[in-house]
Amino acid sequence: MLTDLPIAVIGAGAMGEAIIGGLLRNELVTPDQIL
Repeated sequence: MLTDLPIAVIGAGAMGEAIIGGLLRNELVTPDQIL
């Protein structure tokens, strides 16, 4: 689903970190997809 899409999080505070961490931890995205 998210395999080829870049992911951007605006305002990467605690909630942004949690979202990014969850995506990476569950291997839904790769680190190079995160902007």
